[in-house]
Formats: sequence, C-alpha cells, structure tokens
Amino acid sequence: MRPSGRIRVALIFGGRSGEHEISLRSADSIKRALDPARYSLAEYFIDKGGKWHPAPLSPEPGANPGIDVAFPILHGTFGEDGTVQGLLELAGLPYVGSDVLSSAAAMDKAVTKKLCLQAGLPVVPHVVLPRSSAVPALPFGFPMFVKPANLGSSVGIRKVKDNEELAAALAHAAQYDRKILVEKGITGREFECGVLAAAETKASVPCEVIPSQDFYT
Repeated sequence: MRPSGRIRVALIFGGRSGEHEISLRSADSIKRALDPARYSLAEYFIDKGGKWHPAPLSPEPGANPGIDVAFPILHGTFGEDGTVQGLLELAGLPYVGSDVLSSAAAMDKAVTKKLCLQAGLPVVPHVVLPRSSAVPALPFGFPMFVKPANLGSSVGIRKVKDNEELAAALAHAAQYDRKILVEKGITGREFECGVLAAAETKASVPCEVIPSQDFYT
C-alpha cells in the first residue's frame, strides 16, 4: 500500500485483435468505476499494430513509481489468450483475471470443448474445420452457429439457417482464424455465471441472458 493509501493499478487495453474497439469500451467502463480514493491508475494503451503507449502514473510523494497490480482488459487474441498473462508472470506482477493455462485453454473453443467432454460435461454437437474447408455435410441440421475458434465478443459469428448462409458464414469466420467451429443451434434459456478464485473459490449468482437480437452478441 502506498503512503497515500491507494493501490496502483496498471490498466492495459486496446491490442491487436479484432476486438480492439470492444476493449476500449471495457477500459472506459472500468476507469469510470474505479474509486479514485482507493486506486491510482496508470494507462497502458496498445495500438492495433501492437505498440505500447503508456500514460505514466501521477507522482505520489514518497511513493515508489511502480505498480501494485495489472488489470489486463485485452479482449481476444494477443491479450486474453494467455500471452499477456505470461508476460506479467515473467515480470512478477500480480494481475486480475485467469492465469496463463486457463486463458489459453478457454480462448480456443475447440480445446475448451475437448476438456469439457473429458470432464463428462454435456457439450453441444459440433465439428471443427480448417479455414480452407469446403462446405461439409454435417451430422446435425439447421440452425447452426459458425464461429472462429479463437475470438470472442461474437466477432465473426453468424447463425445460419440454410446451406447458402453456411457457405457465407464459413468464409466470414475464415477471415479471423485458421480454425472454424460449427455448432448445432440449441433452443433454450441461456445463463452466465462468473467464478472468482482467490483464497477460496466462489461463484456469482447465475444471471439469465435475454438477447435483444436473434442471439446474444
């Protein structure tokens, strides 16, 4: 803790992924939510080319200019996939969010499904295709979801209802990843639940997602 009593937070945002703009919105929300009486903020903006643009902390009398904790708000690849988490581990900096292994495994939806299946969890029927694949004969019917395997925030995702839409969705997803996930569409209620782990593991109250569009984006 600093002489001022405030914790120094390094907010890392922007990044090289297709979710750059979403990261900026998330960072702005966090900046507005942080209590300035408890936290001092250092901003580290990463542009789309991968160059870092640090905005230094305002000086505090008698305080070390270092940071106490990093808060990476980098959506998608090159940030949410274990890469920046590994950098922070090497630097010996505590950080908010999942560790290297969890981040890498969860970013790749095909790997996540394999781990869930191995753990005995129910998983939606799906196939994983290479980017150059022709439109395949699939073991399940429409509707389907087509997704880049490694991305988030619904970037590159389309819900398709026929073969023509499927071909267009595969081409669209191929712009974002070499590996494409095609899933059977499921009709049902949708919930999200955060899990926080520190000295003990706690789950948040499950929250039902009610999308305003055809699917949750």
